[in-house]
Amino acid sequence: MNTELLAKLDSLDTRNAALAMLSENPELIDQTICEKLMEIIAQPESIENTNRFASLIEETEDPAFIQPLIDKVSTAKLEKAPWLADYLYALVMLLDEREEAYPAEDTLVHRLGDWLLHTGGGEISWKSGDILSNLSNPNTQDYLTKGALDQRLFHLTRIACLSGIMNLHREHAPALLEKLLNDPNEEIRESAKRAEEFLQRASTD
Repeated sequence: MNTELLAKLDSLDTRNAALAMLSENPELIDQTICEKLMEIIAQPESIENTNRFASLIEETEDPAFIQPLIDKVSTAKLEKAPWLADYLYALVMLLDEREEAYPAEDTLVHRLGDWLLHTGGGEISWKSGDILSNLSNPNTQDYLTKGALDQRLFHLTRIACLSGIMNLHREHAPALLEKLLNDPNEEIRESAKRAEEFLQRASTD
């Protein structure tokens, strides 16, 4: 069965039907199929439904998909990548499963930072903030700080950036929290207050 399925995934004529079958029967995914899906990640233009494909990748919970997603996202041009939001979603979900931040190259961090701050505060910005808060790279600190303070952004994006500072750059958290405690947005103020209380408890333990 999987040999036939693999052949269908390999052919552009039958790929989308095979992906639809996998979405309905994820138990068919074995190591060979996983390797083929990693190849397909690099060819989003061959995928009819990238939203369904991203959900399939996410449902595997396989961290091996993280790097292929990063490789493709790192070269994406926003105006020519209708699949980007779906790929970012899959990447967010897989990174969230990790206990430690994922080591990232500067190229990815700067690209995500640009999307975080300069795409109008929508879905791409939000997901970029979520991903940055899960990456190990010193350059994330500046972007996460700016994202947390940027009142133009969706409050959940800003909270993700704050979480990234707390988890990855805690030495910079007090100065950031001092500003956020007086933020006009109630959700931001509450998140900052909880973070401050956490730091206070941690300092007495």
